[in-house]
Amino acid sequence: MTEAKRNNLLSLIGLAKRAGKLSFGEDAVRVAAAAKKAKLALIASDAAENTETRVRRVCFEAGVSVVKTAFSKEELGGALGYRSAAVCSVDDIGMAHRCAEYLAEDGGEEETKAFEKLALSKKRQAERRAAKKANTVKNGRGRRQTR
Repeated sequence: MTEAKRNNLLSLIGLAKRAGKLSFGEDAVRVAAAAKKAKLALIASDAAENTETRVRRVCFEAGVSVVKTAFSKEELGGALGYRSAAVCSVDDIGMAHRCAEYLAEDGGEEETKAFEKLALSKKRQAERRAAKKANTVKNGRGRRQTR
C-alpha cells in the first residue's frame, strides 16, 4: 500500500471517529459486533494474539468482517487521537466499504473477501432505501408519508 493510501485510510478512520461511527478498544468492538452495529473490524498488526482471537470469535458469530491491517497500534491509535489502539470497528456501511476498498487494492484474500461482503451489504442497503422511497408519497404539506 502506498504512503498516500495509508494516510487516506488513516484519515478515513479518524473521520469515522469524529462522526461517531467508530468503536475502538477490544471491549467496545466486541459489544458493537454483538449488537450488530459493527460492519468492519480492524486489528493492528502488533495486537496481542488473545485480543485478536477474542475479537475474531465475536465478529464471526455476528457476521462482521475482520481485517488484520499493516498498521501498528501506535499508527491506529494516532488516527483516533490516542496513544495506541489495537482494535477498532467501523459502524457505518459506507465508511466501512471505503476502508475495505483501500485495504483490498493491495491486500490479500481476507481483505478482498471483506470488500466483496461490504459491497453486497451496501448494495442491499441502497435497494432498501430506494424501495422505501418508492413506497412513500408527499402529502399536501410537503412531508413524506407511507402509502
